[in-house]
Amino acid sequence: MSLARFEHRGASVLVYPTCRRLDAEVASEFSRQVAGQVQGRSLVTVSLSEVEAIDCSGLAALVVILQKMPPGGVLRLAGVRPSAHELLEATGLGALFPVVDAAAAAPGGDSGWTTTPLPDDALVP
Repeated sequence: MSLARFEHRGASVLVYPTCRRLDAEVASEFSRQVAGQVQGRSLVTVSLSEVEAIDCSGLAALVVILQKMPPGGVLRLAGVRPSAHELLEATGLGALFPVVDAAAAAPGGDSGWTTTPLPDDALVP
């Protein structure tokens, strides 16, 4: 089962998790699937707008993904909910993962990407 869908543009990739929770149940498989798409990419944006909850396992998955990127690569987060923001700050990972405005990072925002929204039935409960 795919836990994310991807939009590629040059050296950048936008990741849309298709799981509503990024937790211990899916974190390992999520990082494996995403890591395969980000190798060699200098900018990765993970849209968390459809992710209702993230735990420390989910944050660890993001660290694994960042480690698969080339030196100097940036993994940024968009659509971060307040609870995820609090977890990022409490763990000190807020400095590692820049948080950007969801509209600016989204396809059709200032990145020039185009796509259609993820349908609700594509989300994993």
